[in-house]
This record gives sequence, structure tokens and C-alpha cells, in this order.
Amino acid sequence: MLFIDDFGFGVSCSGVEGGCGGMRRGARVLLLALAALGLPGLATPFKEFNLTIGYLPSITGELRGRQGLAISGAMTMALEEINNSTEILPDVRLLMVWNDTRGDTVTATRLITDMTCSGVVAFFGPEGHCHTEAIVAQARNLPMISYKCSDYKTSSLSNFARLEPPDTQATKSVISLLRYYRWNKFSILYEEPWDTVALTLENHAKKNNMTVNHQRTVIDGFKCCEEKMTCCAPGFWYQFIQETKNRTRIYVFLGSPSGLIEMMTAMESLQLFAKGEYMVIFVDMVTYSPKEALKYLIKTEERGLQVTCPSTPDFKKRAQSLLVVVSSEPTRDYENFTARVREYNMMKPFAFELPAVFENKFNKFVSIYAAYLYDSVRLYALALDMLLKNEKPLTQKKVLEVVTNGSKIIATMIRSTPYKSISGMSVRLDERADSEGNFSVLAFKPTNFSDEYNNNINCSYSMIPVGHFQQSSREFPEYKLNPRIPIDWPDNVKPEDEPSCGFLNEKCPKDDSQITSLVVAGTLAVTLFCVLVVTVSIYRKWKIEQEIEGLLWKIDPHEIVGYYPSGLVWSPSKLSLASGISYESRCCPQIFATTAQFRGNVVRIKELKFSKKKDISRDVMKEMRLLRELRHDNLNSFIGAVVEPLRVLLITDYCAKGSLYPAINIKKPDDGYCNSNNPLAF
Repeated sequence: MLFIDDFGFGVSCSGVEGGCGGMRRGARVLLLALAALGLPGLATPFKEFNLTIGYLPSITGELRGRQGLAISGAMTMALEEINNSTEILPDVRLLMVWNDTRGDTVTATRLITDMTCSGVVAFFGPEGHCHTEAIVAQARNLPMISYKCSDYKTSSLSNFARLEPPDTQATKSVISLLRYYRWNKFSILYEEPWDTVALTLENHAKKNNMTVNHQRTVIDGFKCCEEKMTCCAPGFWYQFIQETKNRTRIYVFLGSPSGLIEMMTAMESLQLFAKGEYMVIFVDMVTYSPKEALKYLIKTEERGLQVTCPSTPDFKKRAQSLLVVVSSEPTRDYENFTARVREYNMMKPFAFELPAVFENKFNKFVSIYAAYLYDSVRLYALALDMLLKNEKPLTQKKVLEVVTNGSKIIATMIRSTPYKSISGMSVRLDERADSEGNFSVLAFKPTNFSDEYNNNINCSYSMIPVGHFQQSSREFPEYKLNPRIPIDWPDNVKPEDEPSCGFLNEKCPKDDSQITSLVVAGTLAVTLFCVLVVTVSIYRKWKIEQEIEGLLWKIDPHEIVGYYPSGLVWSPSKLSLASGISYESRCCPQIFATTAQFRGNVVRIKELKFSKKKDISRDVMKEMRLLRELRHDNLNSFIGAVVEPLRVLLITDYCAKGSLYPAINIKKPDDGYCNSNNPLAF
């Protein structure tokens, strides 16, 4: 059942037992209490219809990075401006109830249920996880608009909108950057919390016919060392890069700035930046701040009392090889907005007191989430105004039908974008009601950098914006360079996504002239080798034939001096005749032998006579060749032969010392042969 109280407050109690009974009176008491608290907007001129929205910040608890204490003033500021406006919701006043969720899902779910029963028609928040809470709101088809939620699954709900751009939205800007510089082949390295973003980036790449060379996950360094894992070793990143560097030139890293520095340090140690061939693209969802620009180059823990930025050529090339995709910095007018948020934080209904240590010394930092909260209220009001203007004349029934149709309100919010954000940028919701965000590209450029909170940090270079992404109706934003701030590429040349000949030299046609030269040289070498082998073989065969035919063992008759074929002669010897007779008595009767001079040496000649012309057979020639090569101390060496038509003269060494055999074994004189077994004894 739906009730409208005297103030026009809508209360939905259908299907609720007990807790929602008698809500008409409770709603009236609630509004009176809000008026007593001095909620901005209640003092405005009378408006016919009052609607209550619910705000679910995280003020206390253990949620990391909770924003409730710093940005809640943006909610009351937006409500005040809307309620004071005569153009936006001229007939409707927006009221607010809020409670601290403590970053706990159970607490937030209970609060949403209670607020729904009390008549709340829209929810802003909660921080952190929000999927369960969004489903509870969807059960009543009430819109939920988040300014800080990391649940990706909520994007599929028709009643849910997200003003904080999810991490996956940055992938569209990365794709636009890669396409702009024609880097169609790249590798994705990511830390574990970024696995959904890495998968989204890979899917976008495939849709755009881009190639992902590698997609590998790395474990956060703190977790590695805390759990004593192998990735805590100093050489982990070195090995990681070593395995991928030969098949990629562009790296996209999704992770922490400390992980980025470790990765680029490993790449520098491998000399990958020396020739300006490699590029690293880092994605940071944190809003860009000039005073934090050095975190991409120097580790935070290395910032001591005095920081000297490296000025070596190697560090400069390394820094020039880095591009950072980061959430864009708000305009200068944003400082005025944050100052007003601080004021509203200290006003009712929040009344957050400023710590005494901050007074007159420091200002509480107001993050970009204040702009997301402010924009979410404004965008909701604009969508509601568009729907209510189509329902003229307005009645209580028509108002309730519109405000309780969360899916229709979210669809209208999508159609009403892009819109001008309080941060000074244009914001657009995609088809899933997720903010596409505004991203810029940072590059290493000369600048007069100084940290306003630490005067000990002075650098002549820093990472500064050189381009931004302009949202449009297309799927991917358009990358716009700042013409006044060109990128300083390493070696003044933009790196390519692969070598000109390909990673495996597959794109370069082979030089025909070189191939021809190699073929000719190879053919010539083979031909020369074959000729050499054949020549050696022919020569050896020729030499053997020559030896067989007698050209080596055959002796010219004119070389024999002192040979008298008529009979025996005294053998010329250095021994005297008496010595010879004495020697003969001790050896054998061989002092008388046919001898002659051959090339100055005394040789023994054995003559073989034939009655008719006799040819020497080839077998005999082979035997003579073998005898000529035969050498032994107990055998006379065969020197050669004189071949004539009717005789053959066998020339051997002359043995002047007699035979080795005893005289009793010699049946007849050996005619100068010392060994009766000499194979030449015919």
C-alpha cells in the first residue's frame, strides 16, 4: 500500500509486516525532525511534493579509503542548490536521511530495508561493495546511484548507476591510445586485483583486430614477501621480462606504482630502453595530482629528507619510455568546490568537527569522490525533472509512479548525458549506466616541479599531461594531443609495436643477390671439392700405374756403370783382398759377384736372359713394385730393373758382409746374396 502524507512524502508499505504499519504518521514525524535539524533546503519556498532520498556513507569501520567524513557535505550542497532552483524540479523538494554503513554489507542491507519501509525513493551509496544492496533496492525497483563502488556485477542491474568510473572503463582509453599510435601488438602484465580489467582489455583488443602477445599475472610484491613466495626474489621481474622481451615491444601494466617501478628497473637492467625500442603504458585510476607525479618514477619509500631526481641519460630514456593513463585532474575551479564541501561537512545534519591539529594549519583533503557524489544527486534530479515534465498536470499518483520506477530513471539518466561535471569535465554514462570517466595521458617532460608540502623535492622533469580522451557517442573515446606539449620520444623516434622485419624476421623478403652469391659460392666450393677428390684419386691411381709399369722401378741402362756382362769381376770393396778372403772364410764364398755402379753406389746385378723377346706380365710388375717398397734389415733391398727385349737386369743392394745363414746351410755360393731366402733369388 502507498501513502502520501500532508507534506507529499511517499511511503511504500506493500508486503512489509509490522515495521511499516502506521507509516503515515511516522513519515510526518521524520520530516519534522529533519526540519528541526536544519537540513538545507527546508527553508526554501513551498513546493507541492516532498521526496526523501537515502544517503549511505561509510563514516567509521574498517573499510579502506572510506570517504564519508570528507565528502558528505557535497550531498547537502547539491540538495540545497536543487531545492532553491526554479528550473530543476520546481514542484518537488528533495529531503535526505542518512546513516553510517561502516563499510559492512549486512549493516547496509538492513539500513536499505528500513529506509525503504520509511518511504525512501532513491539511494546514494553505499561505499565499497554494493551488489547485494543494489539487488535489495531492485526488489522495489528503486534507483541506486553509487559514487564509490567497485562491484562489477552491479553494472548488469537496470536500477543501478555508477558515477565513479570503474577500472574497466580505463581500458577503452588504453585501446584508443594504442590505436592512435598504431600499436596493434602489445603485452598485458597485471597484478591479481586487476584480472577483470585485464580480461576486459583483451576483449576490446580482439574486437579491434589487435594482437595480445602475452597476458600474464604477477603477484603484488608485498604479498610475495609477506607469504615468502618465490616472487619475492630480487630476480623475479628480471626473469619475467627476459621471457617476453623477444616477442613484444609494447607493455601495458595494470597494478601499483611500486610494481611499475620494479618492472621498469628490470627492463633497464636488460638494456631494453637503450635503443628506444620499448614502451610501457601504465593505468592509474587515481586522479592525477602534480605533487604526486613522481610516484611513477621514484618509489615513495625512497623519498627521504632530500630527494634528488636522477638526471642520467639512462634514467631519462627510461622515463621517456613511459606513458600513464590516469584520471584527469579537475579544473582550477574545483578548489572552490572542495572548500565549500569542507564548510558543509561541519554543518548539520553531519556536523563533522575538524580535528584540533588541523585548525589554521591544514585543510582536510577532499577527494574526487565529492564530485561524484555531487554529480550523482544532480544527475538524478535532472532525470527526475525530465520524467515529471512529461506528466503534466502533476498529481501525487503520477509523482509516485515516476519516482518508484528505478529502471526508467536510470535509463533517463543515460539519455541525459553527457553533462558538465562539477569537476569541470564532461561526463557520459554508457549503456550500462557506468560513468566512462575522463582520462589523460602523462609523459616525461621538463617542468619546474616542486612539492608544496615538501620543499626538499625539486626536479627539472616530471610526468605531466600531454593529451586527454574526449568522450563521444562512439564506443571508444577520441584521443586528443595537446599541440603545445609534444611527447619527447626516446631517441626522438616513436617506438613501433614490432621490428620492421617482424619478431622472427618473417616480414623481410630475402635478398636474391645474396642468395645467388651464396648459391654460386656453395656450388663452386662443392665443385672444387669434387675436382680435388677426383684429381687426388686419379693421381694416386696414376702413380700406382706408373710404379706398376716401371716408371719408378724401371732403370735406364745408361745409369749402370762398370757392368761387364762377359763374366764375374772383382767386387770393388773397401776391404782388402786379404780381408775379403778372411771374411769369406768366416761367412760365405760371395766375394766374387756381378756388381756395378748405380748413381754412385755399388749394386749387385743379376742378369736374366731369354731366347726370344719376352714381355713382363702385369703381375710381375706388381710384384716388383711391392719388392721395391719392401724394407728389412735382413733383406737386400730391391732397387729396380733394366728391361731389354732379350734380357732383364735385376738391381739390388750389394751385401759385402755375407749371408746371415751359417755356411753349412749353403749348398752353393750365393753370388753375393746374404740371405738365401731372398725372394729375388730366381
